[in-house]
Amino acid sequence: KRGVRTEKEGRRGQRRGCWRGCKGGKVEKYAKGGGEKGEERHKGELSSAFTHKSTTMATVTRPPHLRWFFCYNPHFGPKEGQEHLKIMYFHPETLTEDTKVKAIGLSEALVNFTRTFEPTKLCEFVHTQKNKHALLHVEEDYWMVMVIQNPSIVVQDRSGGQQVRWLEEDVDDLALQSIVDQAYKMFKLFHGPIANVVEKHGPDHARSELSRFFNSYIESVDVAAADIFTGLNGIHFLPVDKNIYLRIQCFVNLTENTFPQIRYSIFLFKDHLVWSGLEQDDMRTLYAYLVKFLGIRNIMRGNTTRTEERFVPVNRGPGCGFIVGPASVDVEASASSLAVPIVCVGPNNESLHLVIFQRADITCVFLLDDSKPVDLPMFQVLHHFISPQVDFLAPAISEYYSRKPAGEELYRFVYFNHMNLALKSTLRQRGTTIPAETLRILNEMHHDFERSPEQITELMVRTASDRWIVGKKVDQREVFVIFDDKKQAAMVDIQEEVRKLNQTCFGNIFLD
Repeated sequence: KRGVRTEKEGRRGQRRGCWRGCKGGKVEKYAKGGGEKGEERHKGELSSAFTHKSTTMATVTRPPHLRWFFCYNPHFGPKEGQEHLKIMYFHPETLTEDTKVKAIGLSEALVNFTRTFEPTKLCEFVHTQKNKHALLHVEEDYWMVMVIQNPSIVVQDRSGGQQVRWLEEDVDDLALQSIVDQAYKMFKLFHGPIANVVEKHGPDHARSELSRFFNSYIESVDVAAADIFTGLNGIHFLPVDKNIYLRIQCFVNLTENTFPQIRYSIFLFKDHLVWSGLEQDDMRTLYAYLVKFLGIRNIMRGNTTRTEERFVPVNRGPGCGFIVGPASVDVEASASSLAVPIVCVGPNNESLHLVIFQRADITCVFLLDDSKPVDLPMFQVLHHFISPQVDFLAPAISEYYSRKPAGEELYRFVYFNHMNLALKSTLRQRGTTIPAETLRILNEMHHDFERSPEQITELMVRTASDRWIVGKKVDQREVFVIFDDKKQAAMVDIQEEVRKLNQTCFGNIFLD
């Protein structure tokens, strides 16, 4: 199953390599990058999903699943017999204390052992045949670790015996790390840093908060669905023309000047971000909450479920428009009955009230100063002020949103900009299923761009089903293009198609 190099050619002073996977599957990989080594390396074995021989009678595929998820502080419980104090949270909670302590001890040992080789680089991933560990140093003295069981194929041969083949490389490291990072940042958004909770209320209170939060959050973790979008964790922006943008900015400035307690404003149309005053990292986490957990688009359509209240109370049904806030501005209510949660944002983890208003496909998020009272009269004035403004903006934005950029529908691509976290994709717009093989290759390409020491700038892969997948990276931008209908095309033909896409959709920003 090792990659066998079959072709080399020089190009612009760089080396271009190709490998072909053997044993039942055909995968060709071409790569371009800086450095003498180029990209001739092969990321290990080909997936058993298309390489196992036809001598078997039946196979059963077992997807990857979450085994453990835990948070610990290695400096708690320093004495023998107190190791259990290191545990801040552990899933599943039903495991014995001895099992939890051993799992944390293993993570500590791995971190300390790898430090002997690279003191400045912390251990991030550990691979075994059956499991994969993703470790993240989330705060000073605090670690979060996720352990998954690798996917496998159970093969029954003609003699009736069974063999288990573990697919160790089918789950991407960066996607797992992104899951852990998103989990921590979502907790931090609603509770602040763990160290702050411990300092204010003590370790036991912090353990209680972590348990209450993650027992609900874990339900949303699906490692089997982790793909390139999980690893990128980007934001879908809605680019608008200058006139519309100025209208939106005028609305935001006028609202913030009228209500000085508003510290930050966010403006979305459907599930696309149009304007934000938040720091980029905070916006990424809040956007994930709005789109993935709160499901603002489902609320617009009237499709609501109790899972939306995973972190904060949510208003349902016809009302005043505040999804998070008062259920009605026409009924007298005391300030204590207002469902206005607190979030922590900014470099100093400032506590602010979260208010979400939705009307006519527009979602406005306001973060209000926690030091000032948030009462019903304020919400009444805010509602009467922004409602006509939103009604005025909605038709113009809707008309602009309905326009589809010419040429985009001809291509299947994923675009990501690391500088502003902009994510754009046409893969899921057609309603087609993306093959697992394609998702795996996209993950590997992104991993090569992010972690390869050879500074790769371009990758081309021809899969077993004659599908072409091209990846390019220029500066902090990545684009991945899939060609399903170019089975007879040569590499030069694919390069020409990528050039056309670059001209049509990206204004030649991916030219070398």
